[in-house]
Amino acid sequence: MAYLAELAAAQGSLEFEYTDVHGVCDIAHTQGLFQALAGEMALNPPEPTADLLEGVDLLRTLIQSVVDPVRVPLVFSQSC
Repeated sequence: MAYLAELAAAQGSLEFEYTDVHGVCDIAHTQGLFQALAGEMALNPPEPTADLLEGVDLLRTLIQSVVDPVRVPLVFSQSC
C-alpha cells in the first residue's frame, strides 16, 4: 500500500483514505482468500492438465484490450 500511496502522491493526489485505512483490510482479505483457496484445492484438487492461470490470462487479455483495443482486440470464445 505504501507503494500505491507514493504513486498517488507523485501524481499530485491528496486523497489517501484507501491506502491509509482500507489497505490493512485488503491484506486480511487476501490472506483469507488464500486460506479458502487452499481448502478448496484440498477438497477438490485440480486435474493435472488444468491451466491454473487461465483466469489470469483472460484478465490480462481483457485489460490489454481496454488499454489498447486496436492492438489487442477482445475475442472470447469459450463454451460454458
